[in-house]
Amino acid sequence: MEIIEYNSKYEEEFRNKIFDLGKYIGSLDLLKKNKILDSYRQIYVDNLFDKVKENNGKIYLCIDNDLVIGTIVGITQKKSEVKKTYHLGNTGEILELYIDQEYRRKNIGNELIKKMETYFKENDCDEIRLSVFASNCNAIDFYHRVGFSNRNIGMIKEI
Repeated sequence: MEIIEYNSKYEEEFRNKIFDLGKYIGSLDLLKKNKILDSYRQIYVDNLFDKVKENNGKIYLCIDNDLVIGTIVGITQKKSEVKKTYHLGNTGEILELYIDQEYRRKNIGNELIKKMETYFKENDCDEIRLSVFASNCNAIDFYHRVGFSNRNIGMIKEI
């Protein structure tokens, strides 16, 4: 098993992993607001590639026997002039993290986070932010175990 930088050789597998993640998150949506369409694989992932390119980001893949079994996508946030007036430091943001079900609890997520953390440090980031779906309790527990803490809480009300 190895962690490598994204290689277009694995594009279809990467798209499938992000699609699987979207479907999984959709299945956790208690309000049933998310419906992942087949076009998500193309449109959403193209948007991810654009964000990575525009924001000095990085995609890492975890490969086992030439198959993608996990991925992490991160970007460095460009600080607006307004944000510079109140926020110290630079921020890296993890946009996506996915590990195939059969490979979970094998320290792969932790290794992918460490790899992205190293990249962020090399790019003068002093914090990492991410968003996690509130009903994704397994992910929340994982992120707490690897050192993340709650900072902001988003809320929703159906009307």
